[in-house]
Amino acid sequence: MSMTSTGDATGRWHARHARNTAHALNPSQHAADVLLFAADLPTTINWPGRYRLAEDATITGGQPAITIDASNVSLDLGGHTLAGDGHSATPGILAGKACKGPVTVRNGTIMRWGGDGLRLVGVRGCRVDAITAQGNGGRGIAVDADATLIACTSIANNDR
Repeated sequence: MSMTSTGDATGRWHARHARNTAHALNPSQHAADVLLFAADLPTTINWPGRYRLAEDATITGGQPAITIDASNVSLDLGGHTLAGDGHSATPGILAGKACKGPVTVRNGTIMRWGGDGLRLVGVRGCRVDAITAQGNGGRGIAVDADATLIACTSIANNDR
């Protein structure tokens, strides 16, 4: 699903589905984060930039909540929880084939996904900071050896 953006009075940019607006999503043109709301998910990030989850979200239907398919992306979960239904082998956040790094994911909880909670395998120079991965069917946090993990917690995941 491709996204588009609209601004608000605070200067923050909100991701919205293409049918809702005609502005192309390109956060590099904006000074502030692109806000992702539960209604925006699942989605694919196709542009470098800063993104922030604006609220808790529970996703059903067997797709990752967020697929990062661009390099130079910073995703801040904003202290929120990104939850799955636990039924499919899908990760909560997935690095797509076009994502080569660097990528930063920070500040939130990823739980109840049938696959890995956070899967950034194949991404060079990724950083995971203050993420709690809990009750996922795969690994809580799956990254390559050159990743930096800071203040992360992995609880009751099924690290197959």
